[in-house]
Amino acid sequence: MSHHESWAAHMSLNVLPETSSRFIPESTWINVIAPEVMRHFRPEVLTCAPGQNKSTCLTGDQIGALHRIYTDYYEADQTYIFGGYQPGGEKLYPTGLVGSTTFPLVQDWFRFFVLNDTQWTPDLYNASLIAVAEQVNPGQTDAISPKLTAFASAPHNGKVLHYIGWADQLISPGYSLHYYETVHAFAQENSTLAIDDFYRLFPGGEAANAFGAESQLPSLSLDAEHNILAAMVRWVEEGVAPSKVVGVKYKDDLPANGIAFTRPICKIASRPSWQECDCGNKFIRIAQAQAAALEAAKKQCQVPLFPTNVLDSALSLSLPPHLLMDSLPVETLQQIFEHACTDGGSTGNALSLTSKHIRAAARRARFHTLRIAVDSNKFPEFIGLFERECNRGRNERPRVRHLHLTLASVPFIHPDIRALLAKWRNPQPCPPSHIEAGQSLHSLAVLPPEGAPLLPPPLTRSQEYALQELVRLVAPDLWSLVIHAVPYGLPDHFQSPILKHTFPLLREVALIGLPGPARLLLANAKLSPIFPQATHIYLSPRLNSHDLHLSSWFALAPRVTHLHVSGIQSQHHVQQLAEAVGVHVQINMFTGVTTPSDSPLPRSETPRTYPSVHCLLMEPAEKPTGRKCGNFALAQVAMRNGLSDIVRECRRPDVDIQAALLERPDTVPYVQHAKVLEHQWVERVGGGEGWWKGLELDRGACQG
Repeated sequence: MSHHESWAAHMSLNVLPETSSRFIPESTWINVIAPEVMRHFRPEVLTCAPGQNKSTCLTGDQIGALHRIYTDYYEADQTYIFGGYQPGGEKLYPTGLVGSTTFPLVQDWFRFFVLNDTQWTPDLYNASLIAVAEQVNPGQTDAISPKLTAFASAPHNGKVLHYIGWADQLISPGYSLHYYETVHAFAQENSTLAIDDFYRLFPGGEAANAFGAESQLPSLSLDAEHNILAAMVRWVEEGVAPSKVVGVKYKDDLPANGIAFTRPICKIASRPSWQECDCGNKFIRIAQAQAAALEAAKKQCQVPLFPTNVLDSALSLSLPPHLLMDSLPVETLQQIFEHACTDGGSTGNALSLTSKHIRAAARRARFHTLRIAVDSNKFPEFIGLFERECNRGRNERPRVRHLHLTLASVPFIHPDIRALLAKWRNPQPCPPSHIEAGQSLHSLAVLPPEGAPLLPPPLTRSQEYALQELVRLVAPDLWSLVIHAVPYGLPDHFQSPILKHTFPLLREVALIGLPGPARLLLANAKLSPIFPQATHIYLSPRLNSHDLHLSSWFALAPRVTHLHVSGIQSQHHVQQLAEAVGVHVQINMFTGVTTPSDSPLPRSETPRTYPSVHCLLMEPAEKPTGRKCGNFALAQVAMRNGLSDIVRECRRPDVDIQAALLERPDTVPYVQHAKVLEHQWVERVGGGEGWWKGLELDRGACQG
């Protein structure tokens, strides 16, 4: 009792007086804090921006108060005093200990039971009063001794049936858990008693304190399955220990209106089946639907994909956060349902997330997918947060499965092509002589916005370190990786050894706008399989790049079966693709004619630079149009003919390769098309669809 009243005073002083900057009105608890708790709760997300209506956000002082409210109460010597509030009960918390006045019992307790001082007020509370209250212990109200072995042993054979509510606004359920664990530890260390033989704890979902709450409503029945007292009687008199009791939710909280649903409340540390947890509720339907989508994606893609896009974006590094039940991955949903009954069978997002088990599962899932602009000033700050999350216990460490890195989020125009692009904005009719190839080649670039900077700012040292640290942390768990350079110009400035770790689980790699993997490796590094399990690679080389670096990719990812190359710009690209699949194609760039070998080698003797590939998708940089003139137009035709010949050669009976030439609308230039990859990537992560979907070839779809 002394600890409870000390905690109650401590909780009140976190927000009082009502005129202080840290006070949180009831409307803010309900309309601002509660919705954020539905996600993985980080109050900093709700920080007020300049000029923002203070009723829709939190000040720094209010955020500090919240951290203390949701945290266990320890004193300076690390003595445990009491548990904190649990996320999920925000609608009732202002009626408890964090309202506009201190709970009346606090003042009466210290005035009349502990201090015998009728002038004492709660604002005078300090930590020294804890020891005073413990010493006085009026009426022996401190029933906190874990030594229950004499009570539980013969001849007494006593039983403890303990139930709590996760949303209790007056008595933190955290203290009940703490007491249960201390009793468990003492019994195990000092006796042969098993905790389940004499002590069972039943935490109930959104149950609040019985004082004026819905928990005063009648139970569904007076039998031992529905009534906690009857369950205790049966345990003592018949030796039948309860493993669960069934709770009821009445429509509109009125028994006369009938039953909304029932839900078993299971003892702590047990895991009921999904069937026990009311398979008709919407969460089960969500889980079943996502499980079906997951299985369909696995069958289609043969790659472990999960239908979710759970992001954390407090630092504006990715999409807005939406850690809601219908967006959690299946593996987290399953844990939620396994623990939902244990924690009281919750019926809403907040109810399930009040469980420490569920919060741990949600923490792991919340970084499931990351899309990050590396040049953001907030990026190093985010890595600090993420690194702290990774340093948690092994079972709580977040596992990033999909990572999309944008190296430079601000468009720029390389100075070498600014003048050429200016010409392209106002094209002239083709002269009799051909336009120099350089101008035509650079014209493939999508026109950047007027006023774009000449060069992207280089990454700061802290940004580059943060990038390397992020890749190090996620490498063991990653399934897909996209590295997207700035889409305009020639990003030769970027070089950072971020690919110096092995990615043992990675299945898909996409490199967009970079010259090749060498810029991402340590200088003079020996090429070795850092992507040993990768099966899909997407390459979209930068402008004016003549090398696809396929031999390097084969050394890094020797098991790739699906190769997709977009933005094919030159005969060098065509030749390298032909060699990758063991096809002979000769290109005459001045006549536009390609010449497949008249006497191709037998399939077994044809050298291949990427022998594991059996599905090849090719996209030329742009369709030939009337705006291309002279030799460059012929070269474009020859390049496209060469790609068509690769497709035709792959149809030979002795070739087991599926190849396709993909087309885009003439109105979508090369680099602009690459921008669409971000959406394709999210789509693939979200539903198992993307780069390899819907490409109907002669011998079936080229799907992974």
